[in-house]
Amino acid sequence: MENINNNLFIKLWRYSMYLYLTMMIAFSGNPNTSLLSSISLYIFIIVTLYNLFIRKKFFIDYFVFFLVVYMAFLAFSFFYTPSTEIFLSTFYQFFTSTVIIALISNYVYITKGFKDIVNAYILGGIILLSYALYLYGFDIGQTVENSNYLLRIGAELGNTNTVGLKLAFLFVLIFYKLLYFKTKITGKIIFFITMIFSFGFSMLTGSKKAIIFIFLGIFILSFPKINFRRNGLKSVINFVFIALLIYILYYSIFNFELFRTISYRITQLLNFFSNSGGSESELLRAEYIKQGIIETLKSPFLGRGAFSSYSFFGTYSHNNYIEILLNTGVIGFFIFYISYFFLTFELKKQDSSNKFRLLGIFYLLSIVILGFSMVYYYDRYFMIFLAGVVAMSSNNIVIRIKGR
Repeated sequence: MENINNNLFIKLWRYSMYLYLTMMIAFSGNPNTSLLSSISLYIFIIVTLYNLFIRKKFFIDYFVFFLVVYMAFLAFSFFYTPSTEIFLSTFYQFFTSTVIIALISNYVYITKGFKDIVNAYILGGIILLSYALYLYGFDIGQTVENSNYLLRIGAELGNTNTVGLKLAFLFVLIFYKLLYFKTKITGKIIFFITMIFSFGFSMLTGSKKAIIFIFLGIFILSFPKINFRRNGLKSVINFVFIALLIYILYYSIFNFELFRTISYRITQLLNFFSNSGGSESELLRAEYIKQGIIETLKSPFLGRGAFSSYSFFGTYSHNNYIEILLNTGVIGFFIFYISYFFLTFELKKQDSSNKFRLLGIFYLLSIVILGFSMVYYYDRYFMIFLAGVVAMSSNNIVIRIKGR
């Protein structure tokens, strides 16, 4: 009877996790729909705590451990931050994010359910894409093409760049599923259609980071499929398919009037790196980096205090590395990023037969690169999946609490 009850509660746990992650991905960014995300979160917390209680188990891995240590340091920095007026609201986001990450980690450790996390992110991305189609309609392309302005869609769904990244990650996850998991022909057709729409909408958001996500994902995830020594003919077929996919995406971005906004933004970014100009966005973010380093050097070990970037720039720094340094200095920077070094070694030690190992490598590398252009350390969407990767690849539990 006990086993039946446990199986039942595991299923309820899985359903509540799916409910929360899909609602968080699809609806948390929109004030009109964020209540759905909040309600699903409360359900997930209650079900998770009950499952942990009846099993009398709770795990804290190195990732959660160092997040808690960093959170304590961040709280201490309240006493010297110039941004006390926004401290409580922003610190609350980091606090709740850390709690949710700890619960998600326990779900993966106890149920071995990283696959569930991946599937929930796919399902949430599909719901977000469907919601975007509902809001903008299938004629959004014609609206963009006929406009005299460089339009970016997605503001009605949340932060435009975040929406673009969510849809780009949906594209990558489906691409990974098609490469490494058997799928029926109907499933493949649905996946291909979803990839087309997710790519199109992610590009319409004008997010440059979305492009990095997509092309980096294609390169890294397809690399093991091209091994001419082991499987010559199949590798040639895979190489042609992947090269053709990359060419089609590249051609679409730079030749379709539909994507002229993202094309223009990429051109401006390339101009910036070639010292031949750049948009106001690139120039401003470069100034944030310069000023952030100057301010950090005034208190290199402890930093200038939590969320001090708002006092210096009037907003966040758009750079996770600068944000962490400003918050808590070199000491806090080390505490926050030490987990990334552990994860690198853990992924390296993983057996190649683990189908999710390569996905973990891609995600870690993507987060490291994208950290130069976004602040994500208290963003649930990015941090939850990173916590899932850690739990999937590691057995290094720092604290293991077991009841009798």
